[in-house]
Amino acid sequence: MPTKAPRASNLELLRILCMLLIIGDHLTGQGGIADYSTLPSSFVFCLIGCGSRIACTVFVLVGSWFMCEQPFKTRRPLSLWLSLWLYTVPVTLLCRLAGLDVSLGALRWAAFPAGTRQLWFISDYLLLLLCVPLLNRLLPRRAHKGVLLVLAVPLVVYPTVFGQDGILGDTAWMFLYDYLLAAYLRRWPDNRLSRLLNRPAAALVLGLGLPLANTAIRAVLEYRGATDSKAFQYIAYYRTALGALPGLLAALALFQKSGPRQQPVHQRAGGHDAGRLHPAPGPRAAGLFVERHLPRPGAPRLGGVHAAGHRADLRGLRGHRHAA
Repeated sequence: MPTKAPRASNLELLRILCMLLIIGDHLTGQGGIADYSTLPSSFVFCLIGCGSRIACTVFVLVGSWFMCEQPFKTRRPLSLWLSLWLYTVPVTLLCRLAGLDVSLGALRWAAFPAGTRQLWFISDYLLLLLCVPLLNRLLPRRAHKGVLLVLAVPLVVYPTVFGQDGILGDTAWMFLYDYLLAAYLRRWPDNRLSRLLNRPAAALVLGLGLPLANTAIRAVLEYRGATDSKAFQYIAYYRTALGALPGLLAALALFQKSGPRQQPVHQRAGGHDAGRLHPAPGPRAAGLFVERHLPRPGAPRLGGVHAAGHRADLRGLRGHRHAA
């Protein structure tokens, strides 16, 4: 009987922290209770705002880390849509029954909650779920790395240098990029970025130093009222842009230090799936192996070492089936 993998406590704590930051940003920012009249309060509210966008990237990285190694399931996007529908439709109908002004557009939005930008995170995440089968075709290492480097120019480099969105400014593109990035880090952890993020000093500087520096500069500018300066434009953009390099590196560092570790999948001698932990083959797997490797009736007979190898493989599979 297969055993469930143990839950990573560090990853769970990171998720809880991200949820608190997002809730705090909605309460302080959209609730209008943020106070920048004093330097300490300005620092706290700026820190919550900066952390909430980093938390969004962390959530996408966590989901992508697990999805890239699992087969696509249609019920994932359907379950997400149904969960939204069971929330938006009853609430909208209750408001209508209570006598509030609920327009036809609001009713349409309640029936198709992920079809608009009002729930931007859910809409973009649903699009990501639908694109997973296509993205998984980009996982051979050379093509995968090439796509990451090409997309980094409009999604990461341009926003970081110029402090504004590029031609691919929609957050859905960044979700797709985060998926490819997480899949690359999981399948081929022997890369420069992983080695950098695994260094304690670098992880500390990137995961905590960059957000704190952004927060401190913005808090001082907010406190002094210098919100029209060019520096504030960059700092404010770095706080909200998912693709800006300071926030992306911070999210990667936090996730890499808290997330699960993965053995490289391409290190088995002579194989494409090197290093992947393969379970013992069950009866169905044994049948597929026999179909692929044993000669069909009427086919030329194998001789020498090749025939002996096939017979040995078959004996091992038969032994496994009898043991099961």
